[in-house]
Amino acid sequence: MALYQRILEYKLPYTEEKSKDWSFNELTKSLMNRNINKDFTLLFQHLQINIKSRIALSSFMTAWFPDIVMENIPETDQTKKSLIAMSKIILRELQKILVEQKKPQYFDNCIKMYNDLFEVWIKKDKEVLKDELVNKFKEFQITYALLNTPKFNEIKHQDYAVKWKKDIESVKGKIVKQLEKLGDCEEEIKKCRDMEEYDELKTIDVDKIISETAHEMYWTKLSKELSEKPPNWTTTVKIIQEIRDRFIIIQPRLESTYSSLIDMDHIEHLRTNIVLHNKNSLQQLFNNIITCFMETQASSADEDLQSWVEEIGERFNSPDIILYEFIPILLNKILIRLDKLEEQINKIRSSLRLLKEKTKTSSTSNSSKVI
Repeated sequence: MALYQRILEYKLPYTEEKSKDWSFNELTKSLMNRNINKDFTLLFQHLQINIKSRIALSSFMTAWFPDIVMENIPETDQTKKSLIAMSKIILRELQKILVEQKKPQYFDNCIKMYNDLFEVWIKKDKEVLKDELVNKFKEFQITYALLNTPKFNEIKHQDYAVKWKKDIESVKGKIVKQLEKLGDCEEEIKKCRDMEEYDELKTIDVDKIISETAHEMYWTKLSKELSEKPPNWTTTVKIIQEIRDRFIIIQPRLESTYSSLIDMDHIEHLRTNIVLHNKNSLQQLFNNIITCFMETQASSADEDLQSWVEEIGERFNSPDIILYEFIPILLNKILIRLDKLEEQINKIRSSLRLLKEKTKTSSTSNSSKVI
C-alpha cells in the first residue's frame, strides 16, 4: 500500500540507534510537517485506531528526548518512566506495522495505555507550569513595587522606572494569557489578580533588597573581570586602594606604614605588566593587608586574626584554588573586617570624647566652687 511506503520514506527514528542521527530541533521540525501529520492521520483511520496523530507522533519525542520534553517532571515520577517505556514500544510496533502492513491485535491496547499516560503527564505538566507562571507574576509584582519607591522618583531614574513598569505590565498580561491558554486555571488567574494588592509588598524591605542585589551584582561582576584572559584587575586595584585609604583615615599617624605595606605604585606596576595574577604576589599583598590590621587593631583581636590568616594561607596553597572565585570572596571578607574595625575604633573615640567632656565639665564646676 502506497501510504505505508510513503510514511517509511520519511525515515523517522523508530529505534534508539536511528535516533542518534537526529537533534531535538530537527525531529521537532519534521514532526510538525503537515504531510507527515496528514499521512499518520490517514494511517490511524485505516487501522481504525482512535488517537490524534499529534499525540502518537509525540512518542518520538518522549522516547528519544524525555529530559527536554518532560523537564518539569522529576526522574522519579512513575508516570514519566511508564510514558517513556510505552513510547518506545509504540515506535517499535509502528515500524512493524509499516513494514508488515498489518496491525497486531494488542496494538489498540498499547495505544490506549499510551494515550492515558499522555493525558496524566499533560495534567501534571500543566500544574507545574501554572505554579511557575504564578511565581513569575509574584516576582514581577515585587519588582513593580520597588520601582514605585522614592528611590526611583529622582529625575535621573524616572524615565528608566516608567519604561520598566510599562514592560512589567506587558509581561504580567502575557502571563495571565498563558494561564488562560492552559485551561482550568481560574484559581491561578485569581491568585495573580489578588497580587495586585499583594500584602507582602506593603512590608517589603526595599533598602535591603536593593542593597543585597547590588552587592551580589558587584562581586559577580568582579569575578567575571578576573576570569577574563588576561584578567582585568581594574576594579580589584580600586578596592585595594580603598582599603589602604580607609586604614589611613582610621590611623593617620601610620600613613607611611600603610602606604609602604600597600604600595599602590608597585601594585599598578604588576597590573600593567600583567603579572598581578601571580599567586605568590597576591598572597604577599594580602599578607601585607593583614599586617595593616595587626598594626591598627587591639592586641586582643590578634588571635582571631591569626586563625583567619592560616585559613587564607591554606586556600592560597590549595591546588584546587580558582583565583577569580577566591579573590572576590577574600576582598569582601577584608572589607567586612575593616567595617568592624572602624566601628570599634569609632566607639572607643566616642567614649573618650564623652569622658573628656565630662572631665572638662567637672573641672569647670569645681573651679566655680572655689571662686
